[in-house]
Amino acid sequence: MRAYTAKEKAKDYHLRTTYGITLEDYEKMLEKQDFKCALCSKPASECARSLHVDHWHKKAKGAKFGKVRGLVCFYCNRERIRQHTLRSSFLLYQYMLRFAEENLNEPAIPESQTDSTD
Repeated sequence: MRAYTAKEKAKDYHLRTTYGITLEDYEKMLEKQDFKCALCSKPASECARSLHVDHWHKKAKGAKFGKVRGLVCFYCNRERIRQHTLRSSFLLYQYMLRFAEENLNEPAIPESQTDSTD
């Protein structure tokens, strides 16, 4: 583990106490997402602020933190969820499917409900 600056220490503390992840976890997630918003794919370098931690607000019984889904830009975190446009709904749907498939170890849509071209 590398030495953190005072600003990084503050961010690490915030991430640990709010989401249950470390700054190192955050940086690994950012790299896994190709340094882009998990929802709209906007490069993090083009965002005015660092990407926000998107997480379940409902916690599992006995859990201190909700499960982290990904990192999203300010616009997606605050505004896109409130919009009811077809594009916003489609992006949100795709994002949630990816999260379910990657983190729940099961297909988001059961095989019996998908179109088969065989």
